[in-house]
Amino acid sequence: MNRLPAPGEGPGRPDVPFERLPMPGRQAVLIAALVIGLLMLGMQLWLLTVALEMFLRGDGEDIWGLAVASGVVFLGGLFTVRLLNRRPRLER
Repeated sequence: MNRLPAPGEGPGRPDVPFERLPMPGRQAVLIAALVIGLLMLGMQLWLLTVALEMFLRGDGEDIWGLAVASGVVFLGGLFTVRLLNRRPRLER
């Protein structure tokens, strides 16, 4: 016998509360954020590799710009994580 979902339950999924179902379009945003995060991680790894190569070559005074750029990429990643963890406010 099919029962109707109780208030607060997901449509057709009585084991998943309605609040836990993702909002429409949320999955696309998360996939886009994952792709951007992977690109940022690759860019940061490249920056650190170039900085290490310059340091080992003896150009130690020029690597500070690369270190600052790597820090900016890291802060951008933290900002993105904070932005994705926000819950939208629903008007009732």
